[in-house]
Amino acid sequence: TFPPSNYPMEQAEMSNEAKSWKAKGAYVFEGSDCIAVCDTDNATPEVYADRARRMAASNDLLTAAKRALNVLKSATGESIRPKNALGALDAAIRKAEGAQ
Repeated sequence: TFPPSNYPMEQAEMSNEAKSWKAKGAYVFEGSDCIAVCDTDNATPEVYADRARRMAASNDLLTAAKRALNVLKSATGESIRPKNALGALDAAIRKAEGAQ
């Protein structure tokens, strides 16, 4: 049932190890724990569900981006520069990890 019994919850902290998140409607779960609610404005249920799906995919995307960056650096020998694709990928990873 929604909202889950543990709602409202404290802000979930990201660990170094990516965990699997699942979206159910406007809610994002890590296992049975609700870690986010994506219905804080006057959008439609479809918009809430879309936001929850993107949030649920974020850990998987971060893991894939890290792997891709390592593979691309090795395969191309190219260095990370702010205006190349490797630089953009590196900046997105750093942003996801909280680096300024």
